[in-house]
Amino acid sequence: MEFRISRRRMMQGAGSAALAQSIETASAAPAPRKWPIEEGPDTPKLSLSLGDGGGPLSASVEQQIQALPGRGGAGRGGGYGGTLAPRPETATAAPATTAPAGRGGFTPNPAAYERVKQLGVTYLLGVNVGGFPWKEENVRATVQAAKDHGMVAYNAMIGFPNSIIYGTEGRDKAIEQVVASVEAAGKAWRFDHVLLGTGFVTDLASRPELAGLCEQVALWRHRFTPPPGEEDAVLGRFPYLGPAFELTERVPGAAPWLRRVHIFNNGAVPSLGPVCNGVTGLKYGAPKIVAGIARSFFLEDADRHLEALMGYDEAHFRAHDLPKEFHDGRRAPL
Repeated sequence: MEFRISRRRMMQGAGSAALAQSIETASAAPAPRKWPIEEGPDTPKLSLSLGDGGGPLSASVEQQIQALPGRGGAGRGGGYGGTLAPRPETATAAPATTAPAGRGGFTPNPAAYERVKQLGVTYLLGVNVGGFPWKEENVRATVQAAKDHGMVAYNAMIGFPNSIIYGTEGRDKAIEQVVASVEAAGKAWRFDHVLLGTGFVTDLASRPELAGLCEQVALWRHRFTPPPGEEDAVLGRFPYLGPAFELTERVPGAAPWLRRVHIFNNGAVPSLGPVCNGVTGLKYGAPKIVAGIARSFFLEDADRHLEALMGYDEAHFRAHDLPKEFHDGRRAPL
């Protein structure tokens, strides 16, 4: 007995199994969420930094905007740098407190807050507390300034001095200043060690399901020799992919089945660009991999499709099925 299992049948079987499992667990699933979802403590928040709303325009651009009918106006620039209609003038009370201008940072002012609010964002990232180490009065002023403008100072970040990172002279004093800054913002916790899990590495051998393929997969170092001085061992370990994100053979013809393995993550960036490792690129990457896999399905079954086409012998129109008037010449066939 001969069994023919194609990739299509495997995917159909996997889909059926997943559907069966989902049906079995449907009764145990949580109650459906109320729609539309209303913003609350447990919902994600869109956040921006104060400078993300843009800054004051140059004098020449400001003049052009002021010339637009119903737009601009000195001190009243509308949204997106003044190209949208300005909001009506309203009397607003000055904030009770204002945060101090930070060292090398963006100075909080009403225009900066309004530029972010007009985008529909009320949570601020990376607010500038001002100075190092932080002082409690500066932290409170920063938080209050955001509140006075109807916004939330969600987080602030400390730029660690190089002496802490590299263990050079002044490290102990810098650590004391960081601790003092954290305590000024709330509470500090002390630990003997901190483990930082940051970044990632592309190495097919580190994945058990792919380790057995490594000797047959083409990597970038097998297909590209960079100019002297531009060598990069990290980039050389990335897989050299085909147009549908598929693995390619190190030795042509040695492992044609590798094309059935597709890499749709950061490992594909050198081959196909940033179209699969971030939300903004998915609209380009997703259609590309779907089209590529669909094409491969068709090509794998191409012989069968051609055979079915050439063997098509069903008659749709037969002479004896035509009305009598077609046979005696009174009407010509259409």
